Amino acid sequence: MNSPAASIDFTNRHGAKPRDWHVTFVQRSLHEVVFEQTEKLLNALSDPARIDRVPAAIMRRVAQDMALSDEELQPHAAGIRVHKRMLGMLELFVFEMPHPQAPGESRFAGVVNAYTMSPRMHYFTLERLAGPEYALLGRDVAGSQQRIGGNFQPTLNAFVDAVADHMDSLLRRASPSAPAGVDGLSADGVSRDTLNAAMLSALFDRAAVDVLRVASHQFRIRDLGIEFQLTLPKTRSDHLTLCRWWATDPEIPLARRLDVANRINLEYLYIRASIDEDGDLYLSQHVPVLSGISGKYLVAAMRNFANACREAMLEYGNAITTNRERE
Repeated sequence: MNSPAASIDFTNRHGAKPRDWHVTFVQRSLHEVVFEQTEKLLNALSDPARIDRVPAAIMRRVAQDMALSDEELQPHAAGIRVHKRMLGMLELFVFEMPHPQAPGESRFAGVVNAYTMSPRMHYFTLERLAGPEYALLGRDVAGSQQRIGGNFQPTLNAFVDAVADHMDSLLRRASPSAPAGVDGLSADGVSRDTLNAAMLSALFDRAAVDVLRVASHQFRIRDLGIEFQLTLPKTRSDHLTLCRWWATDPEIPLARRLDVANRINLEYLYIRASIDEDGDLYLSQHVPVLSGISGKYLVAAMRNFANACREAMLEYGNAITTNRERE
């Protein structure tokens, strides 16, 4: 989102007033979940058995944000549908809202998971203006908005096409404008034939990753306030392992610690949680390399692992862990 936010007139010429729950769902509650609970949201949206329940889950947050009872707002969730579309290799999840009744309400909200880009998450809304026109807006993590293009038809296909065109333009601009140390990683091939500690050390140097090699097959990495390990398998070279331990409170029953691990596994997409033989919480992710991934993809996977750990610990893990360090 590179240009300043456009000024949009939501003056109501016909006396209709935006529905508070409608505006709160799109402009506050869903927006916050996209950027604050990214991994949990993507896990639910990527699960065919759970995707239809996401609007009801977001509506519960709307009720909290508006200080209303959940029973008052849940009937509105039944009128919200979620669609998944692919923009090339990128996932787009579209929330189809009930038809706007007033300026300022949105017909669609779109969530794009641009896994290897920075920023990773992109959020778009198609909002009704004062007349019959609709504007496509991009909203960043801080809530700033940018108007994209001209007026659009309030149809699903038109919205998907508009978001696809905008993401394509961002991808085209990313290469020349990205920092050289990061963009140059696109050409680095990490495969089972090239994977070794020396190659990773050179890659991390170019990417300016905060990393320390602590063993012949192991690195200690710090990102987003999380310190974790990257381990090369000793007998196979088809994957990397990202992992982190947290010492748990020995006074907390094992059943509760296992419940925390099960909840993380249910609600987070990439990380796996378990309680190890010492009773501590262990989070991990395998990153397959197989025939090859780019260095840029690997660095993005590491950052997303750190973000997923941060989210999972804030929501569940901190309730059972201690400040005791574990090596």
